[in-house]
Amino acid sequence: MRTSHISGLIAAVLIFVSITACGIQFRSPSDETELFKSIDLSGDLQPGAELTVTIFLTRSYPVPVIIACFYEMPARLTKDQQNVAFHERATKIGETLLQPLPAANRSEDLILETVTFKFAVADPGDFFLACLTPAAPENRLDISFTTVAGISN
Repeated sequence: MRTSHISGLIAAVLIFVSITACGIQFRSPSDETELFKSIDLSGDLQPGAELTVTIFLTRSYPVPVIIACFYEMPARLTKDQQNVAFHERATKIGETLLQPLPAANRSEDLILETVTFKFAVADPGDFFLACLTPAAPENRLDISFTTVAGISN
């Protein structure tokens, strides 16, 4: 009786993990900033599988702005690494230059844009991902995710 209960529990956990890990999409909570409106992560959360981070933002600045996304595995950070700024220690996913909003448009509706980067992580584990402006790294949106080995669609 005890063995069948444990087997049933293991099966339920495996079903739950396989449902939540295949073709998953995460969306950030409503922590939007003046520039960043939301962040989505989609893809198969397996090591080596392609993931896509999508940032929804508002182009509202009269100057060019660099947007970059980074990820890291916090559990693997040493004490020394924890003292380094996130965007200087983490792995860069991608970077783009957001063009300035023309002066004539600043009083009109803001321009909504989407930026997408594709990437993969090599190992299973818990990750932290943030998209930010390196010149002002507190201007960011972030998301946490977990990759699990051995789960397939």
